[in-house]
Amino acid sequence: MWRCFSRAQRYSKVLRAASSESHCRQKASSDPLHRPRLTVCIEGNIGSGKTTLLEHFSQFPNVEITWEDVDSWCDVEGYNLLQMAYQDSSRWAHLLQTYAQLTFATGHGKGVSDGSKVKLMERSIHSARYCFLENQYRSGIITEAEYLVACYWYRQLTSITDCQADLVVYLRTNPQSCYDRVMGRGRPEEVGLPLQLLQDLHERHEEWLLEERFPTYGPVTVLNANADLPAMLKEYYTLEAFLAGTADKS
Repeated sequence: MWRCFSRAQRYSKVLRAASSESHCRQKASSDPLHRPRLTVCIEGNIGSGKTTLLEHFSQFPNVEITWEDVDSWCDVEGYNLLQMAYQDSSRWAHLLQTYAQLTFATGHGKGVSDGSKVKLMERSIHSARYCFLENQYRSGIITEAEYLVACYWYRQLTSITDCQADLVVYLRTNPQSCYDRVMGRGRPEEVGLPLQLLQDLHERHEEWLLEERFPTYGPVTVLNANADLPAMLKEYYTLEAFLAGTADKS
């Protein structure tokens, strides 16, 4: 009896998910979205200051933000994939990675509202592949089979979605600074996050965006994100001038 009840619960979740998909398709078809003149992706380690930068630029009327879809990772019909992956990475990291790549591909394909010229994305499907997936494989968290499937998934998604950018902004940050920020913000899923992970992810970002061991998807500019907010605002102003000038010319 309890087994049947459990199956009924799971089937109910599947029906709700299907209903949600139908609603999303209807909503997407009615949204008056268009292609942005300029697409910029903000890349960097956990705690590098991506959210702070994006919140700063969200105040500009011609800029639209596509946030990393952490909320959906934390609630897939009640399952918190992010927390599951942090608590038991060898069991759940591949599942989170697969779903994260899908949400990033959706973000890449999303247009902007009327009046917006610039689309700023928090990370990309490419950093999911070349930083996070690569690190999971090298550290032995996922198996070779899981790695190959995720790589295939990445190639398929990028072949059917425009995932290029006009500019890639790398917030280069010392891993210790990232760790201090992560511990200070106190997100439940990040409790117990090891410094070693941030050090490893820093190396993956360096290999990808500076050493070019993996292909990039747009021209890369590097901002020193170790500074405090007043100093970082000067870096933001430089980026503001670039965005304004390029978007108006496009």
